[in-house]
Amino acid sequence: MTNFKERRESILEVFNKAKEDLECLNGDIQNQIEANQAQIIALTNQNAELSALKVSNESSIKTFAKFFR
Repeated sequence: MTNFKERRESILEVFNKAKEDLECLNGDIQNQIEANQAQIIALTNQNAELSALKVSNESSIKTFAKFFR
């Protein structure tokens, strides 16, 4: 009887360890998702700034073109 209880406890320990490991893994995955989202936001903001600069440059090009005609 004791042997069965010990085996049962051993099996449950394996499952508990697996559960803890999976919860830890999910935490790491969530942290990476959040880091990726932050990077996406930063890149989107940078692209918006670059696009605005490009539009400004195109306006300057048109103005310069008028002077050199």
